[in-house]
Amino acid sequence: MSVLVFLIVAGLFLFYIIEIDHLIDESGQGATGNALIYTHYLIFIGLGMVTVSLGFLKEKEVHPLFLLAFLFIGLALFYLGSLFLAIHNQPDRRLTKRLLGSMGLVAFVSFLLASFLASNSLFLALLVCLMTWSLTLLFLNFNRQTAKKRQEKVD
Repeated sequence: MSVLVFLIVAGLFLFYIIEIDHLIDESGQGATGNALIYTHYLIFIGLGMVTVSLGFLKEKEVHPLFLLAFLFIGLALFYLGSLFLAIHNQPDRRLTKRLLGSMGLVAFVSFLLASFLASNSLFLALLVCLMTWSLTLLFLNFNRQTAKKRQEKVD
């Protein structure tokens, strides 16, 4: 279980780093520091909720539906906060409707599967791990594709 929790957190971290480190327009045109700070509140609150939820996985006293709701609301806040940062992405690295649709589909299917088997904490952790890494790999692939297109324009 601990390995799954670590992998979930690592996947969330990598998703965040791709957005912040690779996609954001560092020239900062049109971006205020306040907007970036306030967006991070969603990310921090989401991470806090995910952390608490992952700690509750082993607790038998926590109702499975509460755990499921708290965990997925936390994940939604994290991902929404991260994706709100995308309005500050470099012009050639704007998120596509296809990427956002794929990410939404992965999250929705994961939530549906988790809601049917919420009482099994190992399954829930495994499913969230798979969802987190699926979303991160979609995002990583998008980053690679846009970087490749940018390099082709330079060459």
